[in-house]
Amino acid sequence: MSTQPQEPDLRHVWVQGSAGFGDPVPAVVMGWAPAPVRHAGASPWICLVAACPQGTALLVEWVSGDRVVGVRDPTPADGG
Repeated sequence: MSTQPQEPDLRHVWVQGSAGFGDPVPAVVMGWAPAPVRHAGASPWICLVAACPQGTALLVEWVSGDRVVGVRDPTPADGG
């Protein structure tokens, strides 16, 4: 019996700067893929994100899943 990894369920995210530098940038996840190289303690996923870090140009790039933090805003259905 093989188990397939489950793709993370995040679409609206904050992307942390590489190596922890810079402010987080809001982004939209366009896709997920298993990380091509796995390191101990690193995320097993990479994701394709679209962001506007300077507010004027769209940046689309693959980032490690451990640089991504989900946006968890309450919705009207949550009563928030």
